[in-house]
Amino acid sequence: MTHLTGRELIIYIMSNKLENEEIIKDGVMVGLISEEKVAAKFGVGLGTVRAWVTLGKLKGIRVGNELMFLNNITDPRKN
Repeated sequence: MTHLTGRELIIYIMSNKLENEEIIKDGVMVGLISEEKVAAKFGVGLGTVRAWVTLGKLKGIRVGNELMFLNNITDPRKN
């Protein structure tokens, strides 16, 4: 799995003006979406999302047992 780097997290926080905002709520970082929501967002199945992660086309982070993505993630087919 590809991991979200600290630099990418900082850029996300700064780009979305979250410096003074609560970013963790109910144990999950605000602005993260599940792999199910990513699949729905891009109109693909979970297997495709997982394959893209394995191939390094999507970057996600593991939160407990969940694979999560930044909510502004872009479709890897458009990169």
